[in-house]
Amino acid sequence: MKHSALQILKVSISLRSCLKSHWLLGLLVCWILGSLNPCAAQEAATIPEAGITALRQELSEAAKADSAAAARRVCKSVIRQAQALLTATPNAANRFAVLGLIHDGQRRLLSLENTLENRNDLFATAEELRKAPDEFAELRLDADLLLMEKAMSEKKATTAERSKVLEELLANYRGTAAESKGLMIGSMIATKLLDLELVARIKERSYEISAGDLKTIQQWRTDSTSDRFDAVFQGTHQTVDGASISLPFDRWGRQYLVFFWSAQTPRIDEHLQEAKALQATQPGGLEVLSFNVDDLPDAGREKLKKLGLDWTVMQLPGGRQNPTFQAYAGIDPQAFIVNAQGRVLLESPSPALGIAAVAGAREEIPGARKIADFGWQIDDSRYLAQLRSLFIGDFLVADAPASSSLPADVPPPFRYRLSREEELAYYRKAADLCYADLKAKPDAPWLLQNRRIIALIGLWNLTGDATQLEAAATEAGLVLGMTTLPPGADVVARFCLAKVALRKGEANPEALVTDFIAKCGGEKAPASAVAAAALLALEANARSVYETHRKRLLALGDTIDPSLWPVRTFLLDRHHRHRNFYALPGGLKERMGKAGFRVMLSGLDEPLDRNSRVDFELKTLEGGALTLPKDKPNRMLGVIFAEPSADAATQTRMMERVKAFAKAFRNYAEVDVVVAMLTDDAKIANAMVPEDKSFQVAMVPGGLKNPLISKLGILSADNLPNIVLFRPDGTVSWTVSGLTYQHSLNSEGPDLPMILAIGNNLEKLSSDVGFESLEKGDYETALKQFDSFAPKSAKNNWWHSDRIHARALAQMGLKNWEAALTTIDEAVKQRMVPGRCKCHGVVEMLLTKAMILDQLNRGDEAKATRALAEQETQPHAVSPSGAAFKVGIAGGVYYDWLKRIRLAMEAAKPVNK
Repeated sequence: MKHSALQILKVSISLRSCLKSHWLLGLLVCWILGSLNPCAAQEAATIPEAGITALRQELSEAAKADSAAAARRVCKSVIRQAQALLTATPNAANRFAVLGLIHDGQRRLLSLENTLENRNDLFATAEELRKAPDEFAELRLDADLLLMEKAMSEKKATTAERSKVLEELLANYRGTAAESKGLMIGSMIATKLLDLELVARIKERSYEISAGDLKTIQQWRTDSTSDRFDAVFQGTHQTVDGASISLPFDRWGRQYLVFFWSAQTPRIDEHLQEAKALQATQPGGLEVLSFNVDDLPDAGREKLKKLGLDWTVMQLPGGRQNPTFQAYAGIDPQAFIVNAQGRVLLESPSPALGIAAVAGAREEIPGARKIADFGWQIDDSRYLAQLRSLFIGDFLVADAPASSSLPADVPPPFRYRLSREEELAYYRKAADLCYADLKAKPDAPWLLQNRRIIALIGLWNLTGDATQLEAAATEAGLVLGMTTLPPGADVVARFCLAKVALRKGEANPEALVTDFIAKCGGEKAPASAVAAAALLALEANARSVYETHRKRLLALGDTIDPSLWPVRTFLLDRHHRHRNFYALPGGLKERMGKAGFRVMLSGLDEPLDRNSRVDFELKTLEGGALTLPKDKPNRMLGVIFAEPSADAATQTRMMERVKAFAKAFRNYAEVDVVVAMLTDDAKIANAMVPEDKSFQVAMVPGGLKNPLISKLGILSADNLPNIVLFRPDGTVSWTVSGLTYQHSLNSEGPDLPMILAIGNNLEKLSSDVGFESLEKGDYETALKQFDSFAPKSAKNNWWHSDRIHARALAQMGLKNWEAALTTIDEAVKQRMVPGRCKCHGVVEMLLTKAMILDQLNRGDEAKATRALAEQETQPHAVSPSGAAFKVGIAGGVYYDWLKRIRLAMEAAKPVNK
């Protein structure tokens, strides 16, 4: 008997009311889930496999018994026989398979005969199963879950304690065969616990390990509890000419359309022509991978040729029975965009493609998708070029002029503005010249070979020709064969070989990246290796490893070599953080909503390092120098970077945005604004902002060639201004690049989200200033700061209640207890406004109020208030996906700060409880 995850969840929920304790609920879940995958016995060293199989078959007869008594007899018989096997061969290598059989029998028996003896027997067997090695991980998981629930029930654990133990248990199964099953069960348990943050983390890990697994995707299509699945379009496929394409690796950094179609579909020509029309809208073309489901000898090439379609014709052995079709399509005709990281958002059930036209008029099919509507999913060419450059590894040889004959390095952002033809020409010239130099000088330095390796990887990336990667791997082997390599000289070669291994699927992605960094020096690996490891992990869909190396590189701050600035700014860029590991530009549809886009721009869920600094010098229009942030001390400072454009319409739109963003800053008297023009020409800079005196205009010496551009990650300041916000102490509070994507342009445009993000960050920063004074014990100053920079609209300010809470703490510090009580009551009232996250904030406010009541000698009320705080056990009362979850996170950014200040006050002046 097999059950889907949806069936399991339904059974668990429907029977919950019949269960008298948490541990019994856990037992039921384990019992049901145990049937998902029967005990996986290994080849027996001492206990014959046939004997275990026979007992398992006998146990299955219990479900068919005529009566409960008969079923009990079967279970007890199987348990006795299995125990006899263990007694006879206690050290058998496969004894855990027999223990798992006993455990299964005891679970069935307990469901028929709920006695203390049967429960104790089950728990004792589970304790033994806990000792099982990873090859029996699924059996151990069932035992761990059962014993976890038992321990938590006996302890009467809180929701938070249960969540913590559950997450620790799941971590123990990372990388084992039971991890997927554990995550599925863990997601259900976390949902019941209302720990939606944990649910989100489990979901992220589930996507990481199953995003490209065909069986998982197909099962999701059949038994889905969600209508969308974020998948990796993965697999090795053959073209009709016999060439091999390994996806996503052979198309990394390139978007393409996948089309499953049948020549038998009525009016299929119109669907195919619609795809051709979409291709025509894309500069440089959009590749289409054609998968004909008819199992034709030519895979449909002749028909496509007659229609004038220059597509990549793929073989699909078995047609509709092919696992790739069943996993990703499920119905035809079907088409979808695969993004530059190889991801696609699948829907269940898969909607069919709509019919393009009928006698000149559109025929609408409810729920149908139209290829013409796919245009908004196409990413900006500069964004794609940036991805390609980083994953090719340009940064690894950016400062390696190995030969005077080589083409000059093209640094960012110029590198990202090359056409595909220019990119190809650059890498082809570099590869050819390096080859000629190496042939003429066999003893040439390793720098020259590294430059050739990167050039060949570039050719592979742009053409999909795997022979270029093979040539790069050959060169890498020569580099690693050298006996006099200096430290760090092997990074390029190992980076190349790691890509080869990823493409071939030779190792677990996490293990592969971990091995790469270990061979590069482990903890002593150079920063270039850490940067390369982060990018390899992103390519391998290894989220946790990516985060590990991302944080490790960012922790180095500005001490890294300038050649790594493009990687550092990529890892910091909020647009990339929003897109990485997700299918559509910007991620799932919920994450593309207006509120979600604004929160992403604001970056409120992930504040920058408070020690981040950047100092630079601008040139005033009068020829003087302006050093920032030094020349604007003790005030908040917003710097808007804008680039002149040769196109008059583009420049006009750019300057309208500059003025709108400057006005958003100037809405607050405490903020200085500087517009930094990326030009040396004062006449051009003046012409861009005529007669506008609301902000200071200065110029960036050298324009786009200034090293500051690469350090800040300014890529497209001719389309959308880039912003840097400084705290009064000169540290960086917030940055946002000028990247954008079609969805934001088609819905509300980038202007309103950017303006709102400016306001959000100014209000957040002003709150930070008050909190800093409060934590230092400067209560008078804190009150003035909170009062002087009050939000203009409390309704739309996420931290309004936190600011009021902080004012209460300041009043407590001044021993103004009555005022503090009035203020904390107002904070609670504001926190309870619909739409705000009430969880942690309410708890802290109630505990603060109890402290105040104690000081006012109202002990009974204080006790009742603490009791009320204990009832607020729900971690987050918002959805884990989309804007609501982001608002929940942003709304909780001050929780730890408020708690720290309250505890410090409590420690300094103990109160009676």
